[in-house]
Amino acid sequence: GMIDEGVLAFAMGMVSTFGIFAYFILLEGMWNGQTIGKKALNVRVRMADGTPVPFAAALYRNLLRPADF
Repeated sequence: GMIDEGVLAFAMGMVSTFGIFAYFILLEGMWNGQTIGKKALNVRVRMADGTPVPFAAALYRNLLRPADF
């Protein structure tokens, strides 16, 4: 049978949300603290002491991003 539209909408929302988080976590964590936009503007995420952001810090930073709103 067909997949219920509500289930499909929920699944698409989860995939979209995961993709957004994954984009920031992976790029900031593995690409020297930069996303594509940050790289274009020559901006990068750094730790408070100026050292490069480790992957774990990029993960926590982006998982806590919704708390800012």
